[in-house]
Amino acid sequence: MALQDIVNKIRSDADAEISTLKSANEAAVSEIVKQNEAAIAARKKEAETDRTRRASKSAERINAKARHHAQFIESEHEHAMLENVFTEAISQLAGLSDAEYTSFLEKQFSQLANPTESTFLVAAEKADATRSFLEKKGVPADAISVTNESTWEGGFVCQTQKTETDHTFRGLIQYLRDTESVNIANKLTR
Repeated sequence: MALQDIVNKIRSDADAEISTLKSANEAAVSEIVKQNEAAIAARKKEAETDRTRRASKSAERINAKARHHAQFIESEHEHAMLENVFTEAISQLAGLSDAEYTSFLEKQFSQLANPTESTFLVAAEKADATRSFLEKKGVPADAISVTNESTWEGGFVCQTQKTETDHTFRGLIQYLRDTESVNIANKLTR
């Protein structure tokens, strides 16, 4: 073999090796490109999923705030309606006829343990009718005092040495407010 044949053989083998390496390199580059494209697609999908999740959470927060605000407004409305009911009840009590007021006093007086041994504070608005009623029931005149408490609007407070019971219109309505507000609110909002 001549030198030229050896050189040609080396070149031919080198070209074949280069061609093989080039093909392998192109295949590797193609595989890397495919993997990168797949990774980019996966990242895009993750980013879209993350955006969707964040948007969903944001929408949930907005909806929760809206529900809370609506409940707050509804609660304020219920409270206002309830206050109107109690205010109207006091107005109706204040407008009782003399016969109805005497009936009211009779019911309240019947709940007292020792009324003739008590002191009575009487609302100024209905002082004459209340004083007359109590005196008819045997309460001494000196045990009856008229108060200038302007919010009572009727009724009386009975005091003994140990207790004080409120039988004024405002006191009774406050008792109802404390004990019956939930029931009344449920009836108003049905």
